[in-house]
Amino acid sequence: MSILPDDALARHPIHDQVRKVLTDPEAAAAAGPVARRLAWYIRSNAEGRTLRQCHRPPIGHEGAR
Repeated sequence: MSILPDDALARHPIHDQVRKVLTDPEAAAAAGPVARRLAWYIRSNAEGRTLRQCHRPPIGHEGAR
């Protein structure tokens, strides 16, 4: 949960940079794979998605890894 209101968060400079990396192919190529993945994570998290590592079960669940 953010301490900033939604409109202030939407105007945050990092979201402008994320939008550019995700929508501009030249910026994406210059950014590299790690920056593209981080940009996708920031955008997805801002939209309220729950992100997990797919190769491991969620914490608290027992079973084979």
